[in-house]
Amino acid sequence: MTLLAFAVLIMSAAAYGFPSHMWPPADSPTPGYGIVELSWEVIPAPGQSPIILNGTVEQVHSQLLEINPKYQAEVFEKREDLLAAPTAAPVATAATDLTEPTAVAHSTQIWRIQCGGYDSASTKRIKDGIKYLNGIAGQPKNGPGPNNCGRVSCSYNSSIWWCNDNAAPQALPGFYTIATGASKIVNACPGENNKTVSGTGEHPGNWRVVVKGDIC
Repeated sequence: MTLLAFAVLIMSAAAYGFPSHMWPPADSPTPGYGIVELSWEVIPAPGQSPIILNGTVEQVHSQLLEINPKYQAEVFEKREDLLAAPTAAPVATAATDLTEPTAVAHSTQIWRIQCGGYDSASTKRIKDGIKYLNGIAGQPKNGPGPNNCGRVSCSYNSSIWWCNDNAAPQALPGFYTIATGASKIVNACPGENNKTVSGTGEHPGNWRVVVKGDIC
């Protein structure tokens, strides 16, 4: 395949949300850790049953729009509004998060942030990824097993990863939990002119979020 043809393939994947296996192979952000493609349990429309989609959050969002062209207004934008205003709602469970975010999204749990260590990502693109994560209704399903990382978001050579340091497979209550870690990295690790960022956020639950430069 010529370089031009490869570039066209990558641009097409970005435009149409093709499966993540069409991206160039990614390197794990943690040496010795495997890479898994994440599955997402998502709700395509209010009142509908959850379905399983695969890929990065950008690819999942694109697939949801194909399934329900009104997804942006019916689900995505409403969840963004809810997350923007903390409430005294009860702690989320896997079941409750399928309908709306709760106070867990604004948890004050202590994250351990370490800046740098990776190629820099675009702060703007990472914030875009955070916006996608906050707008998707559902939960990460069959997340990274022990000693595995999954690429959660990737656009314009800027990525967000979820790595599991537990001795067993793990699922999270909602995508916003990953967004929270990425936001903390963005806030704690401003790069040159606040336009770049990279770093790791370690959660007390023994899992990590990594923000780094990538190929996508």
